[in-house]
Amino acid sequence: MGQVVGAIVFPPWSECFGRKKLYFISSTGSALCCLIIGLVHSLVAVVICRIVGGFLSAIPYTVGSGSNEDMFNSRSRIWTTVLWTIASNVGLLIGPIISILVVEILHWYVF
Repeated sequence: MGQVVGAIVFPPWSECFGRKKLYFISSTGSALCCLIIGLVHSLVAVVICRIVGGFLSAIPYTVGSGSNEDMFNSRSRIWTTVLWTIASNVGLLIGPIISILVVEILHWYVF
């Protein structure tokens, strides 16, 4: 839900007010949401942080293509967009696998 709303709100915002602050807010806010999710034992806090984290994570996902257009010409833009898309999808695929390995190696079991 947060990702959908963020994908609608942030691209026009970045075109009007710039992208640098949005990237900083996204990185800081997403890290804080992940930290809170890991430390708090409240379902309400987890749900709220997941929604806020999704909202903030929409920034690099949707605004990144605008940054790509600003930095590269049309020929280079094609390849950077392909690599950007591959990297983001591979990250989504490998993330859960790595998290399972971390849980197994460090014995982080919830009983």
